[in-house]
Amino acid sequence: GVVCTGPMLLGVVLLLGVMFLCGITGGLRHSRELLVCMITYTLLASLTVTSFLSMVVTRFIADQLYEENYEAVLPSFWGSSGLMLIVGGILYGVFLIFSGAGLLDGFLCFGFFGELIITWNAMSYLTAIKDYRGIMLSFLAAIAVTFLSGALLLFLGISHVEALMAAVCIGYGIMLLWDVVLLYEYFPQSDISAFLFLRWADEFLPLAFT
Repeated sequence: GVVCTGPMLLGVVLLLGVMFLCGITGGLRHSRELLVCMITYTLLASLTVTSFLSMVVTRFIADQLYEENYEAVLPSFWGSSGLMLIVGGILYGVFLIFSGAGLLDGFLCFGFFGELIITWNAMSYLTAIKDYRGIMLSFLAAIAVTFLSGALLLFLGISHVEALMAAVCIGYGIMLLWDVVLLYEYFPQSDISAFLFLRWADEFLPLAFT
């Protein structure tokens, strides 16, 4: 249950932690509200994009594992991630342009969005192979790194919004790397097409809309 709701649970925990860190270090209310908006919109946007392929990809992984075709799994991860990064990146980039966010804030949100796309996609693969312990450890590592790096950046005198948003990016970046390493430990690399999973998208299109 924790793993399945992990993306939103982790988002809530990090959001509360960032608000607490911002408050005890003298951050203005405007800074806290801006952070809430930046993190929440980016989380929701990334989950919306990845949810379209998550069930299709999970079905693809299940079929490949059942057929013991392990070589097709890792290429599909990068294929699906790349597809969602391109489509989602264009849509969220347009949103950020018209959102009124500053250049640095927009850049941090866009980078955070990209990290989340890959992270949530990797979670579908790790859930399929039932590596719940690995997922939980990556969650905990992300939270710890976010708080430590946030405190350090604030100590260096960086403004609250940029410091804490950068810290969130660093924390999720650690989780992204951790999850990808776990995937490479389980699945072999191969030259199979990275877009083979799209056949499953055609065949099981109702899963995408679900």
